[in-house]
Amino acid sequence: MVALGACSRSLRSEVGLSQALLANRAGLSERSYRRIEHGDRRTRASTLRRLADGLVAYTSTLGTADEVTTRLITAAGLTLADESEYQSRVEARRRRRLAKANRRPVTEHVINSTRLPNGLVLERHRHTRWVTRQTVHEREYDVVRKPFE
Repeated sequence: MVALGACSRSLRSEVGLSQALLANRAGLSERSYRRIEHGDRRTRASTLRRLADGLVAYTSTLGTADEVTTRLITAAGLTLADESEYQSRVEARRRRRLAKANRRPVTEHVINSTRLPNGLVLERHRHTRWVTRQTVHEREYDVVRKPFE
C-alpha cells in the first residue's frame, strides 16, 4: 500500500495537481485519496482507473490512461482490493448524486436481449428516471426484432 501511495504521489506531483484537485477529478473525497496516498487504505482497480483518468485528463506527459492504470496496479501489487459485486448499484448511486448536484434528472436505459427459437430477438427495454433517490418514472416494454446479420 505504501508503494501505491508513493507511485500515486509521484505521478500527481509530476502533473502538478493538488490532492484535492485530483480527488475531485477522480470522483473521490479528498480524505479517501489522502488515505490511498499515505498507504492507509486498500483500493480497487476501478478506483485506480478513475485516478489515472484524472491524472491524464489535461496532460500527455504520463502516457495513456491505460498505461498509468497499469503502473498504479503494479505498484499496488497484492494489496489491490477485489471489485465489488454491487458495482452497478454503486455506479447508479454515483450518477444520481451527480444529477442531484447539477439539479438535472438522470435517465438510465437498459436493454436485455434474448434470442428466440424462431430466429427473432426479444429486447426488454427498461427506462428509469431519477431526480434524487426517489424513482420518478419507470417504464418497461418489449420489442421483437429480426437479428442484424
